Amino acid sequence: MNDLLPFLMQHWVIALLFVVVLAAIFAEEYRSHTGGGARLEPQQAVERMNHEDAVVVDLRSSEAFKKGHIINSINIAANDLTANMAKLEKYKDKSLIFVCQQGAHSSKAVLQLKKQGFSKLYLIGGGIEAWKRDNLPLVN
Repeated sequence: MNDLLPFLMQHWVIALLFVVVLAAIFAEEYRSHTGGGARLEPQQAVERMNHEDAVVVDLRSSEAFKKGHIINSINIAANDLTANMAKLEKYKDKSLIFVCQQGAHSSKAVLQLKKQGFSKLYLIGGGIEAWKRDNLPLVN
């Protein structure tokens, strides 16, 4: 323990990097727990779709949606979410599962809908890319 302070002083760059990485890990954990809905693995999303009649909202562009999407999903581009809020109102009491390309837009959408009073919000961690990696089907 007596050697810790001299070590840190000699290797301050390593110590600083350690603190930065640790802070980033804590920030990500905090964001994932408070930043919106629960993250689901693709298989968990399938279970919710089958057992809870969950609605999948695909936040990708219409072009990407046409190339392949989760069956029965509805397409509302992330940029158009505010303008299409009325379209989602009829699903307010249902479970909503958001999916985008890799997961970034889904988190923002969940936060936005929480402010509008939606409660059963989920997102597919890793987005449609995770869905593809798990070899789950897409329809055109």
